[in-house]
Amino acid sequence: MMERQNLYISNFRKLGRYLLYLFGCFFILSFLFEKAFERLIIFPSEISGASKVNRIINETHKEEVPIFGSSRAQGSYVPSILGVNYFNYGIDGTGSNVWLFFLEEELKKDKETPIVINFDLSGLKPSAGDIGNYIPN
Repeated sequence: MMERQNLYISNFRKLGRYLLYLFGCFFILSFLFEKAFERLIIFPSEISGASKVNRIINETHKEEVPIFGSSRAQGSYVPSILGVNYFNYGIDGTGSNVWLFFLEEELKKDKETPIVINFDLSGLKPSAGDIGNYIPN
């Protein structure tokens, strides 16, 4: 009877190691997929909020004239018409707390270009908008 119990314990250990190996592989593949998706899909898109947040935090463009604001800024200013150095950081559904964050990040940079702020007449109302705008950050 003792031999049978040892056999079951041995099989359970093998199954445990196999499941641990599968979990590890799944975790690594998921992590690699996430990083590839961010770099190839999200960050190259100039219209996604996550891309704009990543750009303002991690990139410095010396000649860039940033445009900050909510969806009104996003829909009202067309950088291709204004000039090649303009970039629209407007994000749908956001309030002053978001463009103030963008302004703080921009003022940390060593630049002398103007900054365009589309200040909504509704005043200073904090709203972060949809959380999907900030997924990688």
